[in-house]
Amino acid sequence: MRKTLLTISIAAALPMLAATPLEEAAGMVYQYRLDEASELLDNWETKANKSKKTRLTDEQNEALDALRARIITMRNMLDRVEQIEVIDSLTVDAEAFFLNYRLAPEAGRLTLGTGRESDYADVAFTPECGREIIWAAPGDDGVSRLMGASILDDGTIEGEGELDPGLGQGENASYPFLMADGISLYYSSDGEGSIGGYDIFLTRRNDEGGYTVPQNVGMPYNSPYNDYMLAIDEASGLGWWATDRNAPDGKVNIYVFVPSDVRVNYPADREDIASLALLTDIKATQTSGRDYSERLAKVHSPRRTESELARGGNLFTLSAGGRLYTNLSDFRSSDARHAMTNVIALQREQADIDDRLSALRARYASGARDLAGEIRSLEHRRSSLSAELKRARNQVVKYETGMQ
Repeated sequence: MRKTLLTISIAAALPMLAATPLEEAAGMVYQYRLDEASELLDNWETKANKSKKTRLTDEQNEALDALRARIITMRNMLDRVEQIEVIDSLTVDAEAFFLNYRLAPEAGRLTLGTGRESDYADVAFTPECGREIIWAAPGDDGVSRLMGASILDDGTIEGEGELDPGLGQGENASYPFLMADGISLYYSSDGEGSIGGYDIFLTRRNDEGGYTVPQNVGMPYNSPYNDYMLAIDEASGLGWWATDRNAPDGKVNIYVFVPSDVRVNYPADREDIASLALLTDIKATQTSGRDYSERLAKVHSPRRTESELARGGNLFTLSAGGRLYTNLSDFRSSDARHAMTNVIALQREQADIDDRLSALRARYASGARDLAGEIRSLEHRRSSLSAELKRARNQVVKYETGMQ
């Protein structure tokens, strides 16, 4: 990933102030101990302003106001924590973490970059139709923006442009995921409205081709930590998002949940509301006695082996310049490593299509003639995937051999 995942800490952002109470209160915020943090800040301010010698500086007052504003926002979010069932969590490397999302082809495809030469894009999303692509790319100022373009039949990207300058709210916007309705767009931003680092936002396309004012999706998805890449797969009935809360350095936790058509919030007066928002124990979110085995089988299906293989086995097999590559870490070129994630995503889509075609053809042979159109559509996509895979693999080889 070209852009390093951010780890934002209020306390770490204040080293020049040497204000221990402020740093201590910031630490409490990360533990959702909001009342204690507020009390500590009030006592510190009162004591500091009793004399001119200890009066807070303008810089300290600014940091104090910012932390109090964050506490207020978090309190409001804690009043509206969505009641979701988190059925699994996966701890994976932060680099290209989205490869661990087990999305059905109908939900679209995630890649690292758009696959173009000299492409400095981050995560890119392509819907099942393959007619458009949305991605995040840094501008000359280093700020990441959401971009969009059409995809022609030959794979050419045309009409590239920024989706909407307002989506980043003054800072970075990245990790796009467009719902199957073609309207609802989830993404992450560390701009205004975030309660810490990256937060997940939702916007919608309007009739004029623009986008509605982005809305923070709230808790438990967002936290004072970094929260990324919310993807809802309606075909499999699973939702995914990644966060560095509760995760070791260099890792992220991917939470898999059961999405709902209508948002239902927990009662705000629940004693364990902070724990539910922070996801201290995912079992506490689950319905007692409910069987999640069918959904968990989709999360841990046989083809979803990238994370296990990356810890020691072969993730893929590729020959370039007389060398054999079996893992992303084998590449000398970062461009080749990033391009290889596109190859992996294409291979996964191809395998999923093969599975679906096999099942559909069996049903067709049993008399379900109404499946003919769907079968032809999948066969057409399977044919175009072969050409895409060839081009994608050639791009990997080109990048890597250029380093030798």
